[in-house]
Amino acid sequence: MSRLDDGIIGILACPADHASLDYDGVAEELVCTRCATVYEVRDGIPVLLPDPSAGPC
Repeated sequence: MSRLDDGIIGILACPADHASLDYDGVAEELVCTRCATVYEVRDGIPVLLPDPSAGPC
């Protein structure tokens, strides 16, 4: 399991609505605090591309 640095989490924002993101270390994903869009974290690298099947933010 990869852990994101708290400093990085603090500067990341949802690309759709610019809200802050919460990190779920167990699921290894970032979740937007406003629109709840989920972003995958692969090998410790945030992938800020929403899942197209999830629909719009």
